Amino acid sequence: MQLSFKQVSHTYMGGTPFEHQALHRVSLTIPTGCFAVVIGPTGSGKSTLVQHMNGLLRPTAGEVRAGAFHLTPKKNRTSLLKLRQSVGFLFQYPEHQLFEETIKKELMFGPINFGVAKEEAETRAEAILPKVGLSPELLPVSPLQLSGGQMRRVAIASILAQHPELLILDEPAAGLDPEGREVILNMLYEYHQQHNQTTVLVTHHMEDALRLADLVIVMNKGAVFLSGTPEEVFSESKKLESIGLELPETIRFMRDVKNSFGLPEVPFLKTRSEVVKYLTRLLSTKGKGGV
Repeated sequence: MQLSFKQVSHTYMGGTPFEHQALHRVSLTIPTGCFAVVIGPTGSGKSTLVQHMNGLLRPTAGEVRAGAFHLTPKKNRTSLLKLRQSVGFLFQYPEHQLFEETIKKELMFGPINFGVAKEEAETRAEAILPKVGLSPELLPVSPLQLSGGQMRRVAIASILAQHPELLILDEPAAGLDPEGREVILNMLYEYHQQHNQTTVLVTHHMEDALRLADLVIVMNKGAVFLSGTPEEVFSESKKLESIGLELPETIRFMRDVKNSFGLPEVPFLKTRSEVVKYLTRLLSTKGKGGV
């Protein structure tokens, strides 16, 4: 599903003393199958932006297109039920929204609510648990009996069981330690790749944007500040730092390597393992009289 914003603005509590314009003439396109990552300072409009993607918010001005669905300030024929069936939204701490008495019923609730037959919903429930690293043997168990990490996986599975064409992830690993965050994000990224799904991730971790994104969208003061590939965006170090964003750890480290060794250029590396391999080659060359 392709997603596009055309001159979209959004004002909260318009016409009151508390009026606040959260989005300012935002225009962007996220192609089908893209993994887009939205970053930006606190209050930059990230959550407001993504809440337009499944109709939780309607534009005050401009238009949003999500596949065949069209959202404008005026009420139109777009069915929000069908839109939300196609656009899955995972909020922060989704495990707090679990309510059914068994995991099976939890996973079946969304599909059945969107008109999927009971038999198909059962099939989806059984198939999706292994995708999030859980055994189908847990289906009759209450989700409240699980650990916090397992509950997070069940909540994610409940969204994936709807088979959304577009998946919105608003800080899906919030509250997890670095290892847990990496596990959850790797799981979601693998699912994205397997299903050629369009995915939008909101995060404040620059390393996640560097490692996962096809497209990075930087929000600031309700507008798109920068957008492009990770290499294009993170090469704009001064611009990012001017709005209070730190460069990813690997980018900062490679900048230090460049300065320390007096190198004219260094490669654009995304992971620590890539950095280690590069340094090993660099030091090996230096030891042989190079560099």
